[in-house]
Amino acid sequence: MYQPLLMNKSKFESLTPEQQQALRDGAAKAEAFYLEEAKKEDADSVQTFRDAGVEIATMTQEDFDAWREIAMQTSYKNFADNVEGGQELLDMALSVE
Repeated sequence: MYQPLLMNKSKFESLTPEQQQALRDGAAKAEAFYLEEAKKEDADSVQTFRDAGVEIATMTQEDFDAWREIAMQTSYKNFADNVEGGQELLDMALSVE
């Protein structure tokens, strides 16, 4: 599971540049570690389902693009229309690569 590093902005800014860099370096190292752990957990989950006889389907890029197009016309639109700042939140989420 992803474990974000959170810190009060004013406290972070009160640190020395060296301390700030140490936190950034530590956060980058933790992010890489958690990404690898998440990939292992995903693989373990897939294997557990396979062992139970479940057929695993993997989306192609074309499948994903079609799914996203439907989502943009339905659930994404609903979120943008009914949540204050919804479109801005969607734009930020979709900008993450």
